[in-house]
Amino acid sequence: MNKKANEQYKSNEREILDVFTRLLEEKDLQKITVKEICEDAHINRSTFYNHFEDVYGVLEKMWIIHVENMKYIFR
Repeated sequence: MNKKANEQYKSNEREILDVFTRLLEEKDLQKITVKEICEDAHINRSTFYNHFEDVYGVLEKMWIIHVENMKYIFR
């Protein structure tokens, strides 16, 4: 993957996570859909699925990031 494509990949993942976080503030997890995330993030479903298997995959990634941040804080 070239540098520009890698930056786009990271940017898309950040956008998915940001949209997901905002949606979690507005509604229950069970009511968040891949379609809604894609529309709000202005990406195709295929782009979403290049990053995550489903909505719960996004939640898992957020959990991993949270744990890593906590490890860093408590060092």
